[in-house]
Amino acid sequence: MTHGTDKATPKLRKAPQPPLSHAGAILDSDRAKRPPLSEPSPTGQAMQPKTAKSVAAILEKELVSIISEWKKEVSLVPGLTNILLSDADRTGHLPKLFEEVVCRLGGNRGTKPMASIAAAAHGRLRFAQGYSVAMLVDESRILEVTTFGTLQRHQEELDRNQVLLDVGIIADEADRQLEETVVGFMMAQAAA
Repeated sequence: MTHGTDKATPKLRKAPQPPLSHAGAILDSDRAKRPPLSEPSPTGQAMQPKTAKSVAAILEKELVSIISEWKKEVSLVPGLTNILLSDADRTGHLPKLFEEVVCRLGGNRGTKPMASIAAAAHGRLRFAQGYSVAMLVDESRILEVTTFGTLQRHQEELDRNQVLLDVGIIADEADRQLEETVVGFMMAQAAA
């Protein structure tokens, strides 16, 4: 028994190719002239920029802009702006807290972080300024969001194999600092 058809086999057609003159077309000869954006990884992992920067380096370089962005975001939260403070009083604690984050990013990841004297002092100061614990949480949340936003803007510069570990350390450090801020706040409250 034979199975046959009288139908002709359809011929496959090539998909239409865009003309080389379209916007964004790169001739092969032009590709050869461009330096590679990244080096291939010998392990086959994601390719990295030639000059990958550490998260700590980006945070140090962008400290002023992070603080400026944080101040702008804080100004949009009525609960925080109800307490009238100068810019220096509102942001004075941030450089020291960032210094501790950067130190932790560069340190031995297996060791327990040291207590943050700056965070506890910040909590005592915020109590004296009339803050509530909820306001401390808002400040900390905004700091994390602005920090991660900065890293997002610089994502092409970062070491992709390290960035998630560093983000985890930043989140942990922010939570640890918030806890110590609240403890300082509550100690000041109990002493009042």
